[in-house]
Amino acid sequence: MIFRASLALICATAIANATGVALPPVDTMNCDQMMAELTVAGQKMNSQLDPEFATEAQAMASEAQGGGSAGAIAQGVGMSVACSIPGVGMFCMAAMQAQAVTLGAQAEQNLERMQAQMERMEKAMEGIDVERMQALSQRFEAQACKVPQQ
Repeated sequence: MIFRASLALICATAIANATGVALPPVDTMNCDQMMAELTVAGQKMNSQLDPEFATEAQAMASEAQGGGSAGAIAQGVGMSVACSIPGVGMFCMAAMQAQAVTLGAQAEQNLERMQAQMERMEKAMEGIDVERMQALSQRFEAQACKVPQQ
């Protein structure tokens, strides 16, 4: 029975979205109705999501786990300690300046990558009423609705 109700709501939601018919107010919807509408929106977003988003997200996660900037920071601390040794100061200062330039370039590149990811996400959300999805999510959680296990 729940499956039929969900399927009916999915069809009604798709038709309403296509024809511009008003959807029911969020505060009147039950758990099955909310789940169905959230599912449809999620499927639409997924179908519009640039495949590069997942590839880039995985690459960024791998870099973060591999040390990335944290490793460079640790190396910088070690270099600072080495620079405190008399007679090595001038060499160390030049090396630290070079490292700072490299870190700045990496930070700028990472910022550009994050901005590209945000643009991909925005494009995936085109045609989705984000405010309604947020309201549905909040009500879904407030009503302690259960996500069906497959």
